[in-house]
Amino acid sequence: MRVLFRAGRFVFFPEPAASFPGPRRFLFSGSLRVRFAAVFGSLRVRLALRPGRCPSGLFGGKSLAAAWRRREDRWVHVFGELVKLRAMGPSDAEALWRWNHDPVVMRWMHENYAQPLERTRSWLEERPRNAYGDVLFGIETLAGATLIGLIRLRDAEPELGCAEMDIYIGEKDHWGKGYGTDAVRTVCHYGFDKMRLHKISLTVVAANERAQRAYEKVGFVVEGRLRSCFRRDGEWFDELTMGLLEGELV
Repeated sequence: MRVLFRAGRFVFFPEPAASFPGPRRFLFSGSLRVRFAAVFGSLRVRLALRPGRCPSGLFGGKSLAAAWRRREDRWVHVFGELVKLRAMGPSDAEALWRWNHDPVVMRWMHENYAQPLERTRSWLEERPRNAYGDVLFGIETLAGATLIGLIRLRDAEPELGCAEMDIYIGEKDHWGKGYGTDAVRTVCHYGFDKMRLHKISLTVVAANERAQRAYEKVGFVVEGRLRSCFRRDGEWFDELTMGLLEGELV
């Protein structure tokens, strides 16, 4: 434990400060008032730790509780320049159900059969927690904290260091604004840095040129063509397989 004394106040760090992200490194938050006594020789000192704000000039006078929340936020979320990737839960069921039943959103996606909203909610409740083999993130805008889509790394194999990526932006008013590209770049950083992947692959319908350009912007290259394997409105389309190796991310 580290102790910092400044302006007559003690600040306690429960672990080395180097493990705290960001320029300000805080210690302690909560609603409990903690009192304890420490004896140094014949001197008894009583210390009171209270949540709230630091003294002026100490860590910029920021709220300790808010700082701790920001610290935890960095642990459980993945941040890009425009988006935040976060775990999805039952509260996201309505948005996911709406996207999956929007024919414009699903134009170049492999569709499942129509499901009631409660089935979508149950799927989110019952699916296993994120783990190495299957990581599902909701895509949220940093400005406004709006959930606009999802992105997934699945079928990861630690022996090979490979995974497949799925993504779509469900809120059409956020198309063409760079959110999808930033989400792809951010999840690839996560895959290579945190999961130690060597390669991330995906498939895209050849006619979906907008998505293909977004993938190429971050470094994906076309590796092959699957002929006539996607059907829409009575017409067959090819699919492209694309791949990105560790070190190729732009």
